[in-house]
Amino acid sequence: MTTLCGFPIFIVLLMPSLSLSQIAHDECPEGLRYAGTLKGNGSFAEPLNTRVEIKLPDNAMLDISYQQVNLVADNGQSNRSKLRPEDIPRGIHIVPDVQSDLGKSWAVSDPLLKEHETLMGKTRYVFGMRLSCTMSEYAEQFGGCAVNVDVCFMPKEK
Repeated sequence: MTTLCGFPIFIVLLMPSLSLSQIAHDECPEGLRYAGTLKGNGSFAEPLNTRVEIKLPDNAMLDISYQQVNLVADNGQSNRSKLRPEDIPRGIHIVPDVQSDLGKSWAVSDPLLKEHETLMGKTRYVFGMRLSCTMSEYAEQFGGCAVNVDVCFMPKEK
């Protein structure tokens, strides 16, 4: 142990700080920004089938030339989605959390982007989707079902 004037010296390494949102939500493709996560939980007794919305950041301006091209909208079990990439509003990209547990089925559908004008005359976006999940009685012993969808947006250059 190194000492200075008889006192131990502790070396502290400072790492560049990253926000939790950068670490937890790096699923957004390069060039897109994370807006938030749509979340829902269900169980055998109470399946999930609800619409969930998030507000995009106050200053978000969408580049509507961007269109998502690939999409996984369900896990191929009992909940089936007819959602296609071209159904996702332009400027928005979704990344569903794929649940692969046996006996648990999830799907996302009905994307909708709403525009609201603020009192300051700016446009504020709200994006929402229907989230659903069901599970067999057998699967209940392994916990509930969950649907999480990271929402990204393509920022418009000012």
